[in-house]
Amino acid sequence: MRQIGKTIQTYLPDGNPRSLKIAEITSRTVSAILVPRFKLDEVAMCS
Repeated sequence: MRQIGKTIQTYLPDGNPRSLKIAEITSRTVSAILVPRFKLDEVAMCS
């Protein structure tokens, strides 16, 4: 089977690579959000 590459776009909302990250596969409607432990309280207050 032939493997086809995928593009994953990563967005850093505050510009810090150790903080919140949002990743998307550009050809699909798939998103992933990574929240570090030290940001959990801040994110919980926003929802």
